[in-house]
Amino acid sequence: IARFADEFNAENKPLDVLVNNAGVMLPPFQRTEDGFELQIGTNHLGHFALTGRLVKSLMKSSSPRVVVVSSMAAWNGPRHGKIDFEKPGATECSMGFYGESKLYNILFMRELGRRHPKILSVGCHPGTCGTDLQRYKYGFLKPICQSAASGALPSLRAATEPSLKSGAYFAPRGFGWAGYPVGGWFPPAAKDDSYAKALWEASEKATGVSF
Repeated sequence: IARFADEFNAENKPLDVLVNNAGVMLPPFQRTEDGFELQIGTNHLGHFALTGRLVKSLMKSSSPRVVVVSSMAAWNGPRHGKIDFEKPGATECSMGFYGESKLYNILFMRELGRRHPKILSVGCHPGTCGTDLQRYKYGFLKPICQSAASGALPSLRAATEPSLKSGAYFAPRGFGWAGYPVGGWFPPAAKDDSYAKALWEASEKATGVSF
């Protein structure tokens, strides 16, 4: 992340849109090189660090926009409590940790918009898509999932629709499962401003990236 961001910033070009979409779901238990549970390290801390390291280029744009891609699993994320990225004693990358990482996506999106009002900070989730994200578990659901192209539509709308305000959030119509993107809902825990602030501060400490 640091190497890529340094190389991009060295080009001295404006960054108009950043879509934070990288993610893993339910892999065999692993930690990142920095010791974080893999899903939280990849799905949240990686996005946080990348965005922070690219702020310089985002600010060169006349209308910078950041899209953070979450998931319906955010509804399984924990309410505000102790923030723990390492999960000592864990032996599996559980759905609970995945949901936690996806809740963190929304909290990050909201706090980014608050701290950096020049940046349009919006979010979305793709619904259920038959992709390699399911290669570890739930692959049997692929035949009834929408295509990857359909799953990309909420991200595309979030990245391109004019006249949005920070905090806008898109999801597939049809109970968020599949379909064209419409305005979506996120869980009550994602609306907790004190949670968002605490997560931001913990993420700065964990990544060493402050912005």
